[in-house]
Amino acid sequence: MDQQELGYHKGSLEVLIKERDELLRLVAIVNSLIQAHSKTLQDAGFNAEEFLKQTTKTEEKPEKQNLRENEEVESNFGF
Repeated sequence: MDQQELGYHKGSLEVLIKERDELLRLVAIVNSLIQAHSKTLQDAGFNAEEFLKQTTKTEEKPEKQNLRENEEVESNFGF
């Protein structure tokens, strides 16, 4: 592998790692907002926990598949 190719791949990894960090930051913000709204609904007597379980059940399968794919990719690169 020549220096140009090496630089290209190193640069790509740096960008992707920064993008992943930003995505994790956004997920943390969304989770915080979900918790705040859930607490407000629970305080008002709404069963937010059951609602969240029903909502996440319908959307959980594709996410789990993507997580498994990401774990495979990360293990191939030693992350």
